[in-house]
Amino acid sequence: MEGNTRAKGFYRPASLILSLMLLAFPVHAQDVIWVIANPEHAAHGQFIQGLRDSLSKATQSIPTLRLLRPAELAGISIPERPILSITVGSRAAEFLNKAKLEPQRELHALIPQAAYQKLYPQWKTDSLASTHSAIYVNQPISRLLRLARLVLTDSPRIGVLLGPWSRIHEDELKRTGKVVNIHTIGAKRQLIPALQGILPRSNLLLALPDPTVYNRSSAHAVLLNSYRHRVPVLAFSRSYTRAGALLSLYSTPGQIGRQTGELVTRMATTGAWKLPPPTHPQYFSISINRQVAYSMGLSLATESELSVQLNAGKSSP
Repeated sequence: MEGNTRAKGFYRPASLILSLMLLAFPVHAQDVIWVIANPEHAAHGQFIQGLRDSLSKATQSIPTLRLLRPAELAGISIPERPILSITVGSRAAEFLNKAKLEPQRELHALIPQAAYQKLYPQWKTDSLASTHSAIYVNQPISRLLRLARLVLTDSPRIGVLLGPWSRIHEDELKRTGKVVNIHTIGAKRQLIPALQGILPRSNLLLALPDPTVYNRSSAHAVLLNSYRHRVPVLAFSRSYTRAGALLSLYSTPGQIGRQTGELVTRMATTGAWKLPPPTHPQYFSISINRQVAYSMGLSLATESELSVQLNAGKSSP
């Protein structure tokens, strides 16, 4: 999610605009919220816009938002102590963790579940329960499996390749009883043999975010092998849909920014500022590659229709 795309001439103007944009909210006496992000990154800018739009709907006063870049946390001497720190992306979360600031409330947004749990291995303990939380960037397994059932006409035979990061989902996948083919790899060189073993026994390949399994160099091989076996891919990014996956289920940075803003508004309304447990994205998007669907003889509902069915829980995992 944290790309390195930087449009020419964008860095300084965007930084200034976003800083002014954040500081434009009503001041709540002495309270401040840090938003730790790199606004020149497109995804971070979209998150901040979603946060801004969400908070603009608040009917009560919202603490002042202060934009900080991750590197600014080193030796920081800002006088105020934030009532809440919001990090955007894994890098910002790592910088805040390394800064070793005084105990504070931390909400880590746009972060993979595996990255958050690695950064805070004690996230379930009482000491962190009310002061540290996250809004993950990845989708809940239950939602992915419901979508898989909506698009499959035959009995589900879902193949899943797991790597070092995504293997945290292995137990949950096994508990569903719907995923019959799970293969875990520990190195990139194991990918193709694993694919060749799992695809003939599957009627859908569920791709979960994991840099060892799915990355720029492996994407073509995964999609090509899946297509040759006529096994559609349910992926986690719109870019995979464009590249040849049947469909993808994902949350945009703007959607997660919206959810973050709604959480901040609720806490400001109650005045308790108690963080809820880590959660997956509430809002999501679906993209479908109609050419792949046609070539595989699949008739799918529209993206909006599938979204409505997922939200309504019309199919159990």
